[in-house]
Amino acid sequence: MYWWPVRAPLLSASQSVVPGGQLTYTLVVHNGSSHGLNGTQAVFEIPSGVTFVASPDGSATQVGSQIVVTIGRLDAGGSAVVRIQTQVNAEAGPEFEATAMLRASTALSAPANEVRTSVRGEESE
Repeated sequence: MYWWPVRAPLLSASQSVVPGGQLTYTLVVHNGSSHGLNGTQAVFEIPSGVTFVASPDGSATQVGSQIVVTIGRLDAGGSAVVRIQTQVNAEAGPEFEATAMLRASTALSAPANEVRTSVRGEESE
């Protein structure tokens, strides 16, 4: 096994959301090595107060607070964008954090950055 190249996976999400609103987490990954990666998966750690809805970018499995999206083979120099859609529950705190990582059967795991989202009150009309 080898370590991922310098470019770490990049996680992003909206900075704020209303209770009951939809929130999409996006993970951008790049295999900067000269070797293809097999069994590649994006693993999202979603906070309490957030419910997994769907993943439009692959087969997803929920295990507790982790959402595992299978990418499969990621060729040398290849990139992928993986998204998961969630819903923020009414009991979500005023702010929460999510993290993600990329793992493969032929490389060590690579953590992504943390993202913070604040929950704001319902907007008035």
